[in-house]
Amino acid sequence: EVYLLNATLAFAERRLTDTVLSCQVALQLATTDPRWGGERKKQFVRNARTGLAAAFEARRDWPAVREQATALLADDPKSGPARVKLGTALFQ
Repeated sequence: EVYLLNATLAFAERRLTDTVLSCQVALQLATTDPRWGGERKKQFVRNARTGLAAAFEARRDWPAVREQATALLADDPKSGPARVKLGTALFQ
């Protein structure tokens, strides 16, 4: 939770590198830590990927946005915001 909070604050201050690094650590911990499971794990992975997509979109790194949006849609195929991000990345 601390890494996602740090990513949120960093994004609000437009510190994109800090946002990316914090989201990457949160994503890694959520996927590798055996204590995390079920819906809580899905929520943290979703939040980390959403943060990464937002930071990459601000950087205009469209292949990275596409990668994160695709991963978000793999977990939740009906996600409207993820579809918008993927469409924007594909258009760019």
